[in-house]
Amino acid sequence: MKPKILIIHASTGNGHISAAIAVEAELKRLGADVKVIDGLDYAPPAFKTWYGGGYEATVRSAPEAWGWLYRISDVNGFAFRVQSFADNLFLKRLEDLIDIYQPHLVLCTHSLPQPKLNVLRETIPFKFAVVVTDLYPHLMWQRGKPDWFFLPQPWSLTELAKRMPEATDKYTITGIPVHAAFGERPDLREAKQKLELDPDYPVALLTAGGIGAGDFEGAVEVLTKIKDLQILIVCGRNDRMYEKISASTDKGIAKEVRVLRRLPVTDMAKLMHGSDIIIGKPGGLTVSEALAAGKAFIVHEPFLIPGQEEDNARFLVEQGIGRFTKTNEELETVVRELVEQPATLKIMTENAQRCGKPHAAVEIAMKVLELAAESGVARGQTAAV
Repeated sequence: MKPKILIIHASTGNGHISAAIAVEAELKRLGADVKVIDGLDYAPPAFKTWYGGGYEATVRSAPEAWGWLYRISDVNGFAFRVQSFADNLFLKRLEDLIDIYQPHLVLCTHSLPQPKLNVLRETIPFKFAVVVTDLYPHLMWQRGKPDWFFLPQPWSLTELAKRMPEATDKYTITGIPVHAAFGERPDLREAKQKLELDPDYPVALLTAGGIGAGDFEGAVEVLTKIKDLQILIVCGRNDRMYEKISASTDKGIAKEVRVLRRLPVTDMAKLMHGSDIIIGKPGGLTVSEALAAGKAFIVHEPFLIPGQEEDNARFLVEQGIGRFTKTNEELETVVRELVEQPATLKIMTENAQRCGKPHAAVEIAMKVLELAAESGVARGQTAAV
């Protein structure tokens, strides 16, 4: 029989969902029976609203509060235990799904279902693995004794091993799954020309991310002060910001300013390939896309969500891929420096290319099938493609 794989994400940002979709595509290509669900669909409506909608509302209106919650839940204390209890309690309906579907392996791209899965497999035999979708493996990812970890970077393994030494014999460093288009890495000049940009001048890609960003207009204003810079601005779901920036006639002394709404993933990949520098918030998915494309990354603090994105930023700086700016004036200074010192930018780009893992979805899918086959043998079944 075909290996049966259940993939569970949670609708709290785009990265977890995109990772699930990328792995799903590869598993189906390899002939597996795959089912992808939002774990929050198996919780009571009030819990789903609080968990999913509460996350986005908090990071928009009180980002520091979210950062505080993230940090206090990264230790085995009251907040961590309460959240784990709630995740187990309110995902009760997951039991019916797993009992009916009988997966050989459950793959999590969000930590939400891990406590419940650990309880369920006491009576329903299956393996479960996690795709850590941030560079830093927060304690929530370690719940439930996963059979396997798919980690973004060697740096992530170092952080995981500090608190979970037993995980060092059950992991694969794959990167975070992204669309294959980001890993194509075409010639930079040709990529600029396809976007109808001048290949002889630098390009900065400014992105707000899925949720938006703080003081985006201020960042645009200082970037337009840089002579001959070509600026691509992606406003994401923030329609108000798109309308306001698009309506502005002040393009400064920049060579070109192009304002775009939320784009299909393949179009976003083309923008990255045609850019010299990416400026934005370091969500796990955005960072992985930039690494797959092999691009230097400037983390601008006003855009950043405290918590997981602070750890992602730390990775970028420590690996020589990124720079961190706190103010718009500092952003202008750093972009000028990189534009005027191409040797420095070249080193950052090479470091990004070294850390980029564009084939993560393929590697994860192949290992998942191997683990699923082991689960099938344990049940006395055949889980072969």
